[in-house]
Amino acid sequence: MNDWNVVVTIAEGRYRQALDLLARHGQVQRSDFYNVLTLQTDDPPAFLEGLRQALEADPRLGGLIGKAIPASQAFTFQSPEEFQTKAREIMASLAPQVAGRGFHVRMHRRGFKGRLSTMEVEQLLDDLLVELTERMGRPARVSFSDPEVIVAVETVGTRAGVSAWEKEQRRKYRFLRLD
Repeated sequence: MNDWNVVVTIAEGRYRQALDLLARHGQVQRSDFYNVLTLQTDDPPAFLEGLRQALEADPRLGGLIGKAIPASQAFTFQSPEEFQTKAREIMASLAPQVAGRGFHVRMHRRGFKGRLSTMEVEQLLDDLLVELTERMGRPARVSFSDPEVIVAVETVGTRAGVSAWEKEQRRKYRFLRLD
């Protein structure tokens, strides 16, 4: 699987159009999963803003992007155990961002079917963040009703990307579609 830091789902039959739009921001590759592209960009904030502006400026692009989610941290893994170990390390770095706030983890898994349970991973990482923030003296709470932060975990084959998104960012970049 290629090295990426953005996962993009696209509308059926619009591969060429999506490729043209995304290629402005970095190296785009087709994944092994239906209507899923990956992108390696040097500037994720510029990617977010550029995509937002392009989608707002051209009504013909409506519906082209299902969702586009940059990862602030990414890693490769070969087993569910390795995935969990690396994801736990990243959660420790995200704990200050969720401390004292409502949050939840949302995972979108492509690959590892039957080996990596989306619901189990979400619950494990939710519990871990609560535990880490309790140790900090600022316990976070799992919230699915308009949370202040959503931690996104995207997997494509044996690569995972993780990022945390504030409420304001989710409103501004509607194409994140985390839930």
